[in-house]
Amino acid sequence: MDTGATDHMTGESRILSSFSSASSEKVRLADGSLTPISGLGTAVVSPSLSLSSVLLVPSFPSNLLSVSLVPSPKASIAVSLSI
Repeated sequence: MDTGATDHMTGESRILSSFSSASSEKVRLADGSLTPISGLGTAVVSPSLSLSSVLLVPSFPSNLLSVSLVPSPKASIAVSLSI
């Protein structure tokens, strides 16, 4: 989860539906590096929440939720950490 991220991103194609390829597109990561985007799709997070235009970045090690792009102004986001 990132409050400053401009896009939702994932490195896992299996979580995306309605996938479309992107050729020669790149995204800038938090460390300033540019990395290729393979495409974009829709990720179904729950029965009531789908995220569209999620970037597939194969080198990305996790899933990134851009808080500013969550579609519902009434959505709540809970984070649970196990250490």
